[in-house]
Amino acid sequence: MAATAGNSWAEGPTTEQLTADIQAIDQEIAAAQERADHFKEGSFIRVQIDLEMATLRTTRAMLDQKLKSWLRGIDLKYTVEGKSLSPASDEVIKKAEEDVEAAEAELQAAEAKTGTYSGLLGSMTLLEAQTHRVTVATARMRLAILRLGLSIPASFGPGGAPKPAEAPIGKTIDEKGAL
Repeated sequence: MAATAGNSWAEGPTTEQLTADIQAIDQEIAAAQERADHFKEGSFIRVQIDLEMATLRTTRAMLDQKLKSWLRGIDLKYTVEGKSLSPASDEVIKKAEEDVEAAEAELQAAEAKTGTYSGLLGSMTLLEAQTHRVTVATARMRLAILRLGLSIPASFGPGGAPKPAEAPIGKTIDEKGAL
């Protein structure tokens, strides 16, 4: 994602920032697709790569939607539960950028281990690196959400998130009651 370089995100990202972010994500999608071609459908690493690509494509779609709305002269505003959303404060965005940088550092450390092992340990290091790639993609999506003034609702409806059923502790239950 394009760095802020002292730019305030209060009014949202600029066209140049959106374009740079979209180009960076396109490169990441291409790299993920290249990695995916090395693994069979259904393998756990391939599933993780597919998850990374889905996250990247969703992020790209959000950025592309915002960019195209500006090019068409449409002021794209988001409203959740009757409240208009706006880009997050510079402080919140800076924290999200730091989270992305930390996730990228963890990814680099994991990638450094991938070439040192083979067999089962090699597979585990590949899986660890791919898990970190998914984390980086998710952190970047969160950053884009904050910059664009989007929101992920905390509740699923008027009553909030459904509460899990309380399991009786220390009490034996029959099979029918277990499900």
